[in-house]
Amino acid sequence: MRTSNRNSTLLRSQGSPRSTPAILFGGNLPGDQPVTILRFANRVPLLYQQGACVITKAIEGMDWRRYGLEQRGGEGVPFGPAIILVHVASTKIPFTSEAKEAIANIPEMQEEIQLALKACGRKLKTHLNKRETKGKTKAKFEIVREILPLIAEKSAKIVGKDVPSLTGTITKIMNVVWIDDSITFEKDRYKVKVKVYNYTPKSQSFNLHALVPEGALDEKATVPRPSEIKEGGKVSWELKRIPSTGDVEVSFDLTGLDAESYDENELYASGINPVSIIGADPLPGDWDLERIRVEEVEAPAEEEAEEEEVDYDEQGEVLNDEQ
Repeated sequence: MRTSNRNSTLLRSQGSPRSTPAILFGGNLPGDQPVTILRFANRVPLLYQQGACVITKAIEGMDWRRYGLEQRGGEGVPFGPAIILVHVASTKIPFTSEAKEAIANIPEMQEEIQLALKACGRKLKTHLNKRETKGKTKAKFEIVREILPLIAEKSAKIVGKDVPSLTGTITKIMNVVWIDDSITFEKDRYKVKVKVYNYTPKSQSFNLHALVPEGALDEKATVPRPSEIKEGGKVSWELKRIPSTGDVEVSFDLTGLDAESYDENELYASGINPVSIIGADPLPGDWDLERIRVEEVEAPAEEEAEEEEVDYDEQGEVLNDEQ
């Protein structure tokens, strides 16, 4: 999912052995124009007669509105910041002419291409839903962090008391494990920081996974040290016992990449309920990694209460009559 187009996302679908589509979405692509269609047959680009090609017919015959792209009337080439690529491979491709500029519109082939495109479209819809959910949660999180302190400060000033701690209140409102990540490019290397906030009333333990370009990870600049590094750029960290309202940071450097080749982190989580976490996807089944279950660490007797759900109202971390 790495592209040279800034902030864009490439979504691929394996499709069938005869057709393989991909969708490049976002980045600097215009959102008010028809999507760009790239057609290939046995690795050769088809540059002419786009309208007569079965690939174009398959794209025009789909309802792209259900996958997050604008399509006037539910037919025709969709609009949006996207590039749709379709590659058809076969020993006998039915071209429309000897010039091999387009593929003949055969119903069976059109149906097969559409099936592969629909699989790719579902990935696009999932990506857009995830981005929208994270955006809404982040907006809510920022509002809570900005407005609540102002309310607490004004209220404390009115009643003449100290400003209370709002950590517990924010935790009750959010009730998620929030993962926020950032990427900066400095001195020919990417510096990645992943901050994990536990805004739940219980301590949390789970595994964080990242997919990075193979061979680019600088292990010496990785903090904490990964619990596992596998082929294909698969890196895992075991995060143990993040207390309620606590946080932990994972940082790593990537080298040997140009300034525009890495613009989005692929983060996954395992050993935790996916509903309870924002900012990382569930570990996919094709990760080729046995899902690690975080071993429970026996807590000392005096720390056992930490594993129980904390009631911040009872602990007096919100405004109450005792202040």
